[in-house]
Amino acid sequence: MDIALRLIMRRLDDKLLEHLRAHCAEQAARIDELEAENERLARDAWDADQRAQMWMDMNRLLNDDDQPPAHIGITTDGSIVLLPPEPAAPDARVLS
Repeated sequence: MDIALRLIMRRLDDKLLEHLRAHCAEQAARIDELEAENERLARDAWDADQRAQMWMDMNRLLNDDDQPPAHIGITTDGSIVLLPPEPAAPDARVLS
């Protein structure tokens, strides 16, 4: 190979290496972003599961006794309230 061709090949190799390094840096940054998003979503899912479990536990505590079922409510300002059981209608029939 003559010198000019070797210089061109070397320059192309350098450009390719530079391109691959830049691509690797971009991919590493993207991986970091996705890992952070994954951690955030896992925390959100865990929090949602805990809130759902709290509601189920509250409902179970309220309705496990021999009293008519009560209802848990939430007001527009975010307060949790206990609603009394609704009285049965006078003409209600048992359909079982």
